[in-house]
Amino acid sequence: MSAMDKVKRSREVDELGPTVEALGERMRALDEEARQFMARLGEDSERRAMDWNESQVEAAAAWETAVAERLEPIAQSMVVLSTETRAAIEQQRVLSEAQAKAWSAAQRDSAAALEGSARAVHAAAERMSGAVQGWNWTVWFGVLMAAMGPLAVLLIGSWLWLPQGLTLQESVDGALYLQVREARPVPATEPPTP
Repeated sequence: MSAMDKVKRSREVDELGPTVEALGERMRALDEEARQFMARLGEDSERRAMDWNESQVEAAAAWETAVAERLEPIAQSMVVLSTETRAAIEQQRVLSEAQAKAWSAAQRDSAAALEGSARAVHAAAERMSGAVQGWNWTVWFGVLMAAMGPLAVLLIGSWLWLPQGLTLQESVDGALYLQVREARPVPATEPPTP
């Protein structure tokens, strides 16, 4: 990939940064909305469970009262039946309370699951935010390396290509400049005679 492609890519990532940050902010807002919804749901569930339980108790009490008032004339003959009725009513109340507790526990479990989901969304938003910041530094480091690498290669290549060497010269007006020394031909030597 050429340096220009890397620069173009970095621009795309920089353009994605605000979008990803906006997504992170929206995820945080969703996290807060989920927490508020769970709190409202928990309160509403508790209130409904208590209301339902109270209405069951009131219904049981009203039933007991109605039975006692309407069946008083024949109550003496039906003592056994009334005892069984009371036991059934008590059992129904116990079952109703157990059912209300089970429903309340299920609602709490559901609220806990929603809270866990909200925590996961919050953690994902935090990771996304951290990734965006880490990605910016990685891109800029890559761009810097892509820009400096060719310059270093050119500099080292020019020093190696100029074996004659460079000398620092000073002009009459005091300015400094580099001058390439001319290569001197190496004199040919005669092979030694034996």
